[in-house]
Amino acid sequence: MTNKRNNWERLMMAIEWLNMTPNSFAMHIGMTRAESLYHIQRGNFGISPDLADRITRYFPEINRTWLLTGAGNMLDNKHNTSHRIPFYDGDIETILQANAEHQPSGYIRGPYANMCDIAVHSTSKAMLGPSGCVATLFIKLCDPAQLKVGSEYILQLPSRVVWRKISLLEEYDITLTAHDSINYEDIKINVSDILLSWEVIAKSTSQHNGYLHDIRNT
Repeated sequence: MTNKRNNWERLMMAIEWLNMTPNSFAMHIGMTRAESLYHIQRGNFGISPDLADRITRYFPEINRTWLLTGAGNMLDNKHNTSHRIPFYDGDIETILQANAEHQPSGYIRGPYANMCDIAVHSTSKAMLGPSGCVATLFIKLCDPAQLKVGSEYILQLPSRVVWRKISLLEEYDITLTAHDSINYEDIKINVSDILLSWEVIAKSTSQHNGYLHDIRNT
């Protein structure tokens, strides 16, 4: 029973390090449900070589030998310094308007880090509601000419920084919509108004129990 219990402990260490829940982790590695993972929790079986292969295929920074046996470190030395991005523990509007003057609060590794440039906080009521929720946004610098309808972006405009979803794109005219579209009107801009743009690849909020949620084209 000790070995079986340790299997679950190791699995949860990896899941928590990736900032996920068992259910979101199962979905991310291509499992339709997390029931197989909970069999490990109940001690019905351990981490199989097939499961270890699946996990390390999606998360190569996790050490396969450690998953199977507990020997060594959780992180594979070959990937220990990869997939790491700066994290700025401040509101996005302040950070992005004066990025050169801010030093990162730390660095984040995780399933979306290899696709992003930085991670920042936002308390935007327009996108998160009035509940005081704080989101960690994983964002990637992108070309303003390549913006897509349905995706969310952080846009630095001449007078402010906004986080919005693109609801309409007609040649060079862009309509930006808030999640709280009742209390926040659409913003209409021209692509020439955009100084810098970042695509929001994923976000983690208290409303999602802290696990990463891929929001591209959702």
